[in-house]
Amino acid sequence: MKLFQTALIAAALSLPTVSTAAPKVYSGSEAQAIRCAQLVFFVANEGDRQGFLSRNDQNGLKAYGLYLLDTYTTGTPRQKAKAISKMYSATGYVESVEKFVKSHRRCQRQFPIR
Repeated sequence: MKLFQTALIAAALSLPTVSTAAPKVYSGSEAQAIRCAQLVFFVANEGDRQGFLSRNDQNGLKAYGLYLLDTYTTGTPRQKAKAISKMYSATGYVESVEKFVKSHRRCQRQFPIR
């Protein structure tokens, strides 16, 4: 079942967001998990774009991001995708790099793989 949910989230993240999904406001640890997932996806995408991560490393990061969303957040795949999309649009490149450097260890501690 988790694999199916992860596949749905991956599909939702690859589609443009649609305004028909009921809005969901994330707060507390769920918002932090969304932020951590957004930063992980950012690094995976930049690693691909800049050519400094192998395909296996990129896939591992993306799998961890999907795991964070699946395990530590509620809502539909579309709601999660919309939240990630909003964070991407609200955070610039330099700010994303700085946030990742400052918070990646906290993300790993706060949201471990179980």
